[in-house]
Amino acid sequence: MKWYFVAGYSFAAVCSAVLFKIAFKLWGPSKYNHYDSQIEEAGVPGCLFCGFVRRMDEKVFEDEHVIAFHDISPYASTHLLVIPKRHIKNLLALKNEDLYLLEHMKSVGLALSERFGNEGSDLIFHKPAFNSILHLHLHVMVRPLTRPFWRRIFFNSYFSTPIDAVITSLKSKNN
Repeated sequence: MKWYFVAGYSFAAVCSAVLFKIAFKLWGPSKYNHYDSQIEEAGVPGCLFCGFVRRMDEKVFEDEHVIAFHDISPYASTHLLVIPKRHIKNLLALKNEDLYLLEHMKSVGLALSERFGNEGSDLIFHKPAFNSILHLHLHVMVRPLTRPFWRRIFFNSYFSTPIDAVITSLKSKNN
């Protein structure tokens, strides 16, 4: 057998294994969609946002269900993240019981956008294949946009979806 066939098959096998691992992490079963039974907060080891729930000092908003804070890489004059205190991996892990949480996240996002500006805002989630952190988070981007070119690339309909579409989709699953 020629060396380039062996190299090609080896490369294909490695690529397949890596892609399978990534796909399983994103779309596979989540054992972490729960409250930590001891403290009733998100408690997944290694999750950056679960750590924020426990130790974030610079919160913009907090209640019993969600916290909100400024994004470290803003795409708008005010770019906030609203995250649930309960660890939910991504949009695919949402259940019928989470409809109230999504509606609450939307109301918090709208209230924060009014508080920080009145030129309008975008409330969007990244689609599961494009999540940078595997903890559900709502982007609240209050206009004006500071990096409109990159915002159009990273927050378009291919990479993200508005919260209203997610709520409508979850409601249609309930019926």
